[in-house]
Amino acid sequence: MKYEKEILETLYEAGNDGLSVHKIAIHVHNQHNTLFSPIDFDNVRIDVQRWLLANSRHSTAPVEHCEKRGLYRLNPKSNETQKLMLQFGENNDKNEDTYKDNQKNNTQILLFDF
Repeated sequence: MKYEKEILETLYEAGNDGLSVHKIAIHVHNQHNTLFSPIDFDNVRIDVQRWLLANSRHSTAPVEHCEKRGLYRLNPKSNETQKLMLQFGENNDKNEDTYKDNQKNNTQILLFDF
């Protein structure tokens, strides 16, 4: 499916609390919708919902249902999810290091520094 990576990244950022199908669909829609190639939100929501239902049926599936109805989160028992969590964690660490390096190199005096 074309939205799989975005769904998994969104659920990774959500943490153990999980997110509703609607909120996941909003994130995916915002990542793919552009001015020159708009996509219909309802189609994205249906695709996201189908993917979540198909990939949360088994105990080893990458996604699981939360305690509340309609909420999903990453399944920590899944081997695939554990690999993805490591991959996403490495990407976040690299982004944080880059941000910190940029902050150290930025010697410009800001308006609110006084």
